Amino acid sequence: MPSPNSELQHEAFSPERIRAAWSGTASVQDAAQAFGMSRSEAPRSSRTAVPQDRSPGRRREHAAQRRRKFSPEFRDEAVKMVVVESRPITEVAREIQVNEGTLGTWVSRYRQEYA
Repeated sequence: MPSPNSELQHEAFSPERIRAAWSGTASVQDAAQAFGMSRSEAPRSSRTAVPQDRSPGRRREHAAQRRRKFSPEFRDEAVKMVVVESRPITEVAREIQVNEGTLGTWVSRYRQEYA
């Protein structure tokens, strides 16, 4: 025979009460409080509500693109444009559509290797 306490617990967690307390906009702590738990007893969650505009399977629009790979010949030509022609890294990087930090790394490696 179930105890009166377990029947009260079952009633407290009825589907109607769960739906009413957890409408998708309430935080975990708010839902726990609706079921008679103190805020300190509520499960901790780093995210309290899921944004409605993003479903779990959908990719973010600002996700990183695949890394481009540059051939050694391309790198050598880019470095020559900076070193031999004495052109600024920013100018050459803009012209060949490479990040200036990337080109700067290529140039510094070249200078360390052949200095």
